[in-house]
Amino acid sequence: MQLSEICCLVIWLGLFARIFGDTTVGDIETLDEEQCSKPRKGCCEDINMFMDNETIACVYMFQELFSTSPGEERTLSKSIGALSCVIKCVYKKRNYLVEGDEDINMQGVKEHVEKLYAGRPKEQQYYIEVFEFCRKDVNACRMRDHTMKTCPYFMWAAKNRTSAAQKCKAAKDQCYKIDDLTPPEAKELTLDL
Repeated sequence: MQLSEICCLVIWLGLFARIFGDTTVGDIETLDEEQCSKPRKGCCEDINMFMDNETIACVYMFQELFSTSPGEERTLSKSIGALSCVIKCVYKKRNYLVEGDEDINMQGVKEHVEKLYAGRPKEQQYYIEVFEFCRKDVNACRMRDHTMKTCPYFMWAAKNRTSAAQKCKAAKDQCYKIDDLTPPEAKELTLDL
């Protein structure tokens, strides 16, 4: 199978999972712990990246890769390539890669995740599991894992400045309350791939 065929298959599998596996969008007051652990329609189609200093620096460093010239179409391969550059940059800045960039330094990941998500055990567990799963597929694995299999409430997001974004944020905040947590005050960047 060629890379383009694999990418298409990944996208179709992700869409299939979204259509048949998403939590239905309903009144946020009816959310429960089980629904908060599943994908939510309209909130899992984009990659949600929390913006810290390392991520901001890497996004700015590679921002030209995300832009298109007038009349030029954005392609899936160009988007994946740009995202891969940003992810690898962030991983290097956070000491997530071992020598030679061939594997993930799980000790570095665990230390960073414990600090970044202190007091939020579900998020700690999620990120450690994602990076453990991604150990041999450093560049695009997190995106594939997010779009195909999991999208718990703390990953819910939609395109900025839309009613869907407001609904996703309200549902996410409700799920934090269900877990007796205060929603984090973090800037988010949603990459439209």
